[in-house]
Amino acid sequence: MGAHSFDLESLLGYITVMENSPIRVQELDASTGKGMAHSMRPQFETGGSTPKARLVEDAVNAAYRSQALQARKRYKLNWTGSNIPRGAKVGEHIIAHTQNGEVVTAEGGVVGTYERTVPSGGVARNEQEMIVYITK
Repeated sequence: MGAHSFDLESLLGYITVMENSPIRVQELDASTGKGMAHSMRPQFETGGSTPKARLVEDAVNAAYRSQALQARKRYKLNWTGSNIPRGAKVGEHIIAHTQNGEVVTAEGGVVGTYERTVPSGGVARNEQEMIVYITK
């Protein structure tokens, strides 16, 4: 195969940033939220297959489950778009980022954990749902 050259500006025309639809936020009652926390799927994965990697994953996921069980408030979020519910208001917090089981606010503080209950679902693979557990 021969070498190809690309014009960066024309390639950038094909890149689109996925915008989120309005994020629906529903506060869950304590019993519903705790029930969901008990069945919470693992949120943290090292990508490793060694016993040590699995031990680390199990310990971190147990800590997230413990946080979820002790949460002050629990919210169900639904939206279409990026898998990060950037800008969603949960209680007095505004979400800036969610990654590796942590909910980070616009101020940079970690205020809880989450579980992706519908990650990139639907025909277009852009339907999102998560449960956010606020501990602070």
